[in-house]
Amino acid sequence: MYSKKQILLPIEQLVTNVKALKEHQFDLQFPVAKNEIGVLSDGIQNTAQELHELIKHMQSQVTEKTVALKNAHQTIEFLFSISQQLSSVKLTSPILKNALSALARQAKLEKLCIELNNGIFINTAGGCASIDNYTKRIAIIINGKPYGFLNYVSHDKSPEQYALIESFTGLIARALYQEEHSLQEQKILIMEERSIIARELHDSIAQSLSFLKIQCTLLHRQVDNQSQQQVKQTICNIEQVIADAYVQLRSLLATFRLTATESNFKEAMSTMIAMLQKQTNANISLKDAKKISTLMPASIYIYYK
Repeated sequence: MYSKKQILLPIEQLVTNVKALKEHQFDLQFPVAKNEIGVLSDGIQNTAQELHELIKHMQSQVTEKTVALKNAHQTIEFLFSISQQLSSVKLTSPILKNALSALARQAKLEKLCIELNNGIFINTAGGCASIDNYTKRIAIIINGKPYGFLNYVSHDKSPEQYALIESFTGLIARALYQEEHSLQEQKILIMEERSIIARELHDSIAQSLSFLKIQCTLLHRQVDNQSQQQVKQTICNIEQVIADAYVQLRSLLATFRLTATESNFKEAMSTMIAMLQKQTNANISLKDAKKISTLMPASIYIYYK
């Protein structure tokens, strides 16, 4: 009875517990004894507890890594979607506003806005992040050229959120740079086309008008002053029409040769109007000039007095 109770049954329980530990079952009862079997039981129990803690720690790390990888995957998908959206369409205020709204949902921000160097603010539905103690600003800059700032309010100081906002700011900077580069290319193409048209007009119509003007002058000299008064009047009328057409052609050629070095539409319009003002006595004024922008379309009124 003593051997069965003190030796055989504890050993059988230890064997059962070892098999249970192999199946990752740790809620077990170990035999208590004051002999060698008790020492063996305490050792197996301590090992089981340490193994249990180690497995829980590893499972916790795997869960954390899984959540981190899932969040990173969502962030990459979000940034890729924003990149596709900004590069596939013309960059306008509604497009940037939609991108900001998507960032607000992804990063869980209430207030954020884009502050461009030309004084334009693009806000989300939650409003613009005013400059206060809680506002954070990230410069929108690419290749050393600044375009403005991304302002946002956040009490979350996690590096993941900051990395997401910083990456988004880089995409905005690249989109603004590409938009400016595209505008520059379009401007060059338009100026080249205008130059071609101006040369064609000068080489064809202008020379023809000059020839007709010379012929009218010769014809005017060949007509007798006394007997051909009616013919002279007709010639004078033709000369007047040719002179008017020549003046209009010269004005058209001057317009085609106007150049605007600024890529901003507001500055380009001001430059062209200043150049036109030198060629006419008319008073030309541009209304709502402050609202004119490549990102915020507005009505333009030009008055000639």
